Amino acid sequence: MQLRSPCRSLPLSLLTLAMLAACGSAPSGEDAKASAVPAAAGLPWTREFQVSSTLVAREVFLEGPPGLIDHVAFKQHPDHRYTAKTTAEGFLQEVSSDRGEGELIRIQIDNLAIAAERRIRVLERVAEGPVRVQASGDVFYKNLVTGQESRGESLELTGARPR
Repeated sequence: MQLRSPCRSLPLSLLTLAMLAACGSAPSGEDAKASAVPAAAGLPWTREFQVSSTLVAREVFLEGPPGLIDHVAFKQHPDHRYTAKTTAEGFLQEVSSDRGEGELIRIQIDNLAIAAERRIRVLERVAEGPVRVQASGDVFYKNLVTGQESRGESLELTGARPR
């Protein structure tokens, strides 16, 4: 007959206890609805980027209040590097490319299509404030509805939440 030492089975018992404590049931009713809806989903959103338009630049930095990432879509490409991290300012996503030629980095915020040669950074801040798009390096912007075009070394577009 072989007996187990209590010292050897203690780690196994603690592991089992920890796994059981981590188990729980899914929220139901109002709790499930509250956890499925982002906190910022009910807030009004800027109308600044509702008109079909396009923006091309070397680098683009997009920042906005909670709820921003619900309005931004990234197009993935195997040659691009994607990173995401939480910072003191908020949730930062960055896509970059070292290639001088090739597929542009593309994202979309509402109806504004954005393309960049080198890098796009998207920061969803933890605090309220306007949505800001800052583009630099041989910037081209076109409103596809009116046909208005603009070119320059930099461009900033700003949209505030309606009150």
